[in-house]
Amino acid sequence: MARSTARVGNRCHPPFLLLLAQALGCLLSLISLQHHPVQASAWCTALVSAHHDVLAAYPHAHDAFTQGLRIDPHNASRFVESIGLRRHSAVRRVEIATGRVLQQTASTPTELFGEGVAYRAADDVLLQLTWTGGVALAYDGTTLRRLPEKDLRYAGHGWGLADVTWGQLGACVAEAAARAPARRRWKQLLRAASEGACGRYGAACGADNDTALFLMSNGSATITVRHPRTFEVLQAFPPLRHACFRQNMALLNELEVVHAPDDALELWTNVWLSDHIVMLDLCAGLLGDADRLWRRYLQLHDLGMETSTTASGEPVPVRPANPDAVLNGIAWHPAHPQHVYVTGKLWGRVYRLQVPPAGPEMPLVAEEPLLPQRPWHAWESRGAAVPTRPPALLLVVMGLAAMGALGVTVVWLVARNYRPSGAVRAAPRREVDASPILDAKNN
Repeated sequence: MARSTARVGNRCHPPFLLLLAQALGCLLSLISLQHHPVQASAWCTALVSAHHDVLAAYPHAHDAFTQGLRIDPHNASRFVESIGLRRHSAVRRVEIATGRVLQQTASTPTELFGEGVAYRAADDVLLQLTWTGGVALAYDGTTLRRLPEKDLRYAGHGWGLADVTWGQLGACVAEAAARAPARRRWKQLLRAASEGACGRYGAACGADNDTALFLMSNGSATITVRHPRTFEVLQAFPPLRHACFRQNMALLNELEVVHAPDDALELWTNVWLSDHIVMLDLCAGLLGDADRLWRRYLQLHDLGMETSTTASGEPVPVRPANPDAVLNGIAWHPAHPQHVYVTGKLWGRVYRLQVPPAGPEMPLVAEEPLLPQRPWHAWESRGAAVPTRPPALLLVVMGLAAMGALGVTVVWLVARNYRPSGAVRAAPRREVDASPILDAKNN
């Protein structure tokens, strides 16, 4: 049947115009939320960024693909640094003040990609993780000589590595004793960590500066706790969840144990592909307390924006225009508990920061919704906005708007085609061309 031509004076709008109007309404609502953000305290009071002061900057090799950083256990004026990339991975000893490389191991085998580095005090061994090799390479802590007989095996990826001493674990004793559900877990952990280690290492085992545990990241949201000698997984932290959106925070990378100025024991971790460091409550992680694991966070997008000079005197950006040149590398200075050194992959400088105790701090700023597969890309503070509403609310609003548009369209179609039972549909009205009749009459 041919479709009738509607009269101009009684023209109906097709359904797609209604859908278009609803879509425009959704878009305007989204723009309104983005340009009229909501204060963080209105929906999340835990999203805060720690304040920091840059105390000094030191030279750093521009070709160093930093994967792990720590203070040299034998000399606090030097770093131990793990370098990545296949055919270039190594462990080096670097003078902090000058950036001069004092010692360096031979490059690792071609197929191995160096990652985080940690120290085992009992037998003076440095361990360097490998990304996909499934082996932690052992080196003499004094000479950096390879010790293949002390290599440790593990399954899966290796990203970041940190060592925890028995003295540091003392910070968790009171908390474990005060919480009945955690006491058994704590005793099991201590028993498992000391089993087999003391017999081999003798009198050094259990000393305050001896390594009790290793903490390891693998790019997920979970930190594993490992035996100091066998590297066996003793337990795992609860998955790190965002303090506000309760989404798992993946891509945890370089790790460093830090004694915070308020005497809390923290585990700092770089979040890969971002300018952020998340500060975890280490005792909460060991005791399995997921609600207290996230403590605070530090955003460092202001670092590396100046220029430095190469060995030949050529001015170059501290942070090169390279997508791999991201923040990575944390070293805590035991003699100065408020001082932490940070750098990045291929950065030309190492920065010494002072981070005050946790307290009233500036709110985190968000310009886009948080995406699980890119956990921190959208969280860049530029000092001009405050957090917008959570993405879940936007999805709900847009879903309701779409359902409303569909409902309106269905009602419009039913009303347009509805006929009572037995009614005869009127024949379509034709438009008659009256011009021949008028011409004849005029003649």
